[in-house]
Amino acid sequence: MTFLTDSTLLKKDQAVAQTPSKSGQDAESSLQEQHENSLDTLVAKFYEVLSFRQNPKQDWETFFECLTPEARLINNNGTSPILMSISNFIAIYRSQALQRDFQPFIVAEKDHKTEIFGKIAHRYSYYTIAYPNSSLPKTYGRASLQCILVDKKWRVVSFVWNDYTDESGENFG
Repeated sequence: MTFLTDSTLLKKDQAVAQTPSKSGQDAESSLQEQHENSLDTLVAKFYEVLSFRQNPKQDWETFFECLTPEARLINNNGTSPILMSISNFIAIYRSQALQRDFQPFIVAEKDHKTEIFGKIAHRYSYYTIAYPNSSLPKTYGRASLQCILVDKKWRVVSFVWNDYTDESGENFG
């Protein structure tokens, strides 16, 4: 990794303004839009797989396609975070799905903010969890997804989430 030191930075009066050509700006804008669309698709697929529709046979193949092999999933609800590998997450999910009181739910992104730089992206996601076959109220929360571009495809390397609670002091309805 290379970092610039104070001695290597240009002074303000030494800086040379460079304006990209119109076609260069259009190409850069188009590439940025493609990346944002790809990330939108990735997150939608990821949340779709996280949703539970009383079918213990989740689409784990798509789940794996959304993640890097070393990805971490972090549930930051409760008193301390629960850090999970992909295999730990699936084992916990399957165990809970087999319980008879595990209610079907649908996770969906309500809003987001995405920052992309080169081959890294950070997505700050506002999500809802609806329980279609239950009188349970919707759950709201926020998630942080760190993504990297691998072989021209975006993959989640870290997914951290926290549902809103009375203790969070947030109102997101």
